[in-house]
Amino acid sequence: RDDLVGGHYTIQDPQVDIPYPHKERFHNFINHLQGREELCVTMEQALVVQKILDALAKSAETGQSVSLESYL
Repeated sequence: RDDLVGGHYTIQDPQVDIPYPHKERFHNFINHLQGREELCVTMEQALVVQKILDALAKSAETGQSVSLESYL
């Protein structure tokens, strides 16, 4: 959203069912390895998160803002 440039947006109580709460992610991984269920996060989602983390690390290292467009 254009109105969020340089800011943030917080969703209060989004009323969204989370199929795998944070505490269950490790169980999901083990269950996946055992063939019991699909992973709750796709490889594509994990890659996007890693790219964001890389951008954050670069910004912290340089002290400069970093455009996520060059990472995503």
